[in-house]
Amino acid sequence: MRLVSKSSGELTTLKVGQFMTHDVVVGAPSDDVDDSLARMTVKRIRHLPVLERGRLAGMISIGDLVKARLIETEHQKQQMENLVLGRYPA
Repeated sequence: MRLVSKSSGELTTLKVGQFMTHDVVVGAPSDDVDDSLARMTVKRIRHLPVLERGRLAGMISIGDLVKARLIETEHQKQQMENLVLGRYPA
């Protein structure tokens, strides 16, 4: 978007390569949710291509990772409540 705003009037002459990210940050299917969240936060990116054997296996968003983390946190909360209240299995 920054390039487009700087190039008003010249949009038909721009090439895709001018817009592309050149050093793409990627993940792997085996990557940990917290590690991926940290990498995306540090790199200030919202989407992470996931490669498997050098090929695109999928794309995850920071929202996907936050949702996964919230689900895990809720599960842990439930287990702790069950343990404290004596509900089994904890």
